[in-house]
Amino acid sequence: MSKKAIEKEIQKLQRTIDNAPRIWKVRGKRVVPRWDWKYGDWTKLPDGYHILAVMGADVPREWRRDYTALLEKVKDPEYAKDRCHHCAINQAQDLKKELDRRERFWEQNGGEEAREKFYEKCGEPKASEFRREDAMRIVEWRLYNEAAEANNRTCSVLNYFHCPYDQEWRTLIEDGSIAYKLWKHIRWYDYHWNSTTTISPRPSERKWFHLGEPPIIDVGDFEDIMKALEDGRLDKIVEEHEKYMKETNAQISNL
Repeated sequence: MSKKAIEKEIQKLQRTIDNAPRIWKVRGKRVVPRWDWKYGDWTKLPDGYHILAVMGADVPREWRRDYTALLEKVKDPEYAKDRCHHCAINQAQDLKKELDRRERFWEQNGGEEAREKFYEKCGEPKASEFRREDAMRIVEWRLYNEAAEANNRTCSVLNYFHCPYDQEWRTLIEDGSIAYKLWKHIRWYDYHWNSTTTISPRPSERKWFHLGEPPIIDVGDFEDIMKALEDGRLDKIVEEHEKYMKETNAQISNL
């Protein structure tokens, strides 16, 4: 065999090694390259982050546990980034960027006076709807920044294996996830209780709408929402939303 042929065989072998899974077996399941794994084959594990394996609705709990153990063992960066999605800091900083972008727009186009003139030109009920949406954006940001204690911190890493806030990553993700679910309940309440110019309930869903009924919370008031957590008003909203999700087979992330 020539020297050139040997070099080609070595290169081929190196590619095979590079493409091979870093771990061969986890808890009795064979590990295969993620591009070779087929959804529904619960006898094998993809060796890296695979969106179907993470998002699939019928993934067996035991298989998902083993898959998670594998991703944590190899410190998969895509998996880490996915987990950081609900981090309180990550969500707060994204919302703050949007709030700042909107403020810059009005600062460059006439300031608060111009914004109020725009709303007045829109007329009611659209003006009230815009003001409520503005207030809700601030409430959502405060849920992550204050209630979930992002505390104006930022992060560009988005990999909890290398979190710049050390072991606080677990609390930041847990509290951020709680705030996220709370906000989904509030958004659902707003959609089903507050009048808008875009809502046209389908006959099959009219029972879930309470337009014109006395409000339970003020969706544009952060302090009122925090108070509602203590006095039980939010419990009524969560109970109604969970009943809705159960009867309609909806997921909380659908909003």
